[in-house]
Amino acid sequence: MSVLEKVLKPDPEKLKSKGITSVKSRVCNIKEEMKWTMDVSDFWGLLFEGFGPLNTRQLSPKELEEVTLLQKEKYAAWDWNTREPACTYYNQQRFPEGKLSLGITVEKGIIRECRISGDFLGLTEIKPLEDVLKECHFDPESVLDRLSSFPLFLYLGGVTADQFLQCMFKQVTVQGLEA
Repeated sequence: MSVLEKVLKPDPEKLKSKGITSVKSRVCNIKEEMKWTMDVSDFWGLLFEGFGPLNTRQLSPKELEEVTLLQKEKYAAWDWNTREPACTYYNQQRFPEGKLSLGITVEKGIIRECRISGDFLGLTEIKPLEDVLKECHFDPESVLDRLSSFPLFLYLGGVTADQFLQCMFKQVTVQGLEA
């Protein structure tokens, strides 16, 4: 474990944004998790056996119906997919229209706090825009839906909704925009 802690060096901001206190809290020794003891070569043998040729079969119509129902009622539910602990997200990005800085607190996939700042030359106070994002699901579609009800040029100057989403959701594609 001490070797893993030395080798795995994520950005401290990444840990903080995921609500993780340390690398050590995210890794473990498989041996400690197993309910039985075996030597390494036996373990590797079982591992390869487990990933060997797969036997496949078609699901019956009844099984397919049950799987589809489980997917809709359980696995597609917001609560199932947003179990992460509270985290704070901060990002800033410079656009031709100005710099945008976002500070967001997310809890169970919901934006609880939002702070927007920058030198984008908005024409009015930013607080109404921050407030409209509170209690919004922290996903691009939900945020875009909230932003669409606002004349963004009044609040963000020339910064567009796509640029706002790009800053908020790095590595996400939104409406054809690679963020």
